[in-house]
Amino acid sequence: MKITDNNTKNIIKKEFTAGSPGHVRNAKYFYFDNIKKRNTSLAILCGGYEQCESDFEISRTKFPFFAIVYTISGKGTFTLNSKDYSLHYGSLSAFGPNIPYKYVTNAQNPMEQIFIIFIGSQAKSLFEKSKLKENVVITVSNPESTLSILKQIQENGFNQNEYTQEICCNYLISLLLEQANIKTNAHPNSVSYDSFWKCKNYLENNFTKIESSNQLAQECCLDIRYVARLFRKYEQKKPYECLMQLKMNKAANLLITSKFNINQIAKMTGIKDAYHFSRLFKKRFKISPTQYRLNPISQPAD
Repeated sequence: MKITDNNTKNIIKKEFTAGSPGHVRNAKYFYFDNIKKRNTSLAILCGGYEQCESDFEISRTKFPFFAIVYTISGKGTFTLNSKDYSLHYGSLSAFGPNIPYKYVTNAQNPMEQIFIIFIGSQAKSLFEKSKLKENVVITVSNPESTLSILKQIQENGFNQNEYTQEICCNYLISLLLEQANIKTNAHPNSVSYDSFWKCKNYLENNFTKIESSNQLAQECCLDIRYVARLFRKYEQKKPYECLMQLKMNKAANLLITSKFNINQIAKMTGIKDAYHFSRLFKKRFKISPTQYRLNPISQPAD
């Protein structure tokens, strides 16, 4: 049931959304009028998309619901029970009821994220099956699939009808069970896993200066064929695909947060030719940089 009563909507906003004005640069939220339906098996209360400001921070000591947060781009830190977890593209973080938590964005590379808040007797079971209770933060094995499911929840949440709640809950179940079905290929102490994260972290911190997979391998003092195998194993992508993803996500962020022209933004992502940059951008987002600048909300990063 879509909310039409402004007083009800304001109550839900007050209880579920947080942060002082200015903490988000761009945002879009949806709400369901089921705040009193606490005995249901599963219900989504609200969710949305946020592009964080450089000073974004949210901290709560008590929050009586389940939540998942997916990092589309940027970096940040998630603190749960006084333990810090790093966030980056593909991070799926979560917390359960009444557990102190905090989200803080990286000031130099602010986060872009989608969140879903939900309740119900089935919520706890799904939360545990998904491995999120145990691991707190998961780097999803298929970021494209995860984001696609979350975008479906968002789209339905923004355009509600009689069956929207049920549809959104089914998408949420699919998302959480997908994580439960994944067998971890990496051992936290393995040499290959350490090498992968060395490359991945270097790439995330220096992608604007890197032009090719070969350059990444050289900078990390590793053989390019070995680096390619690591990314296939742990990221299910080629190193070059990850490089372009980072560059294009940075470009998308600059398009909606700055007044730099296309040529300037291309150079800021490490691509010298503006025409080549525009082709790469359109290949990733299906629209031109100019079109994206005019309508960014409907086109979050794929």
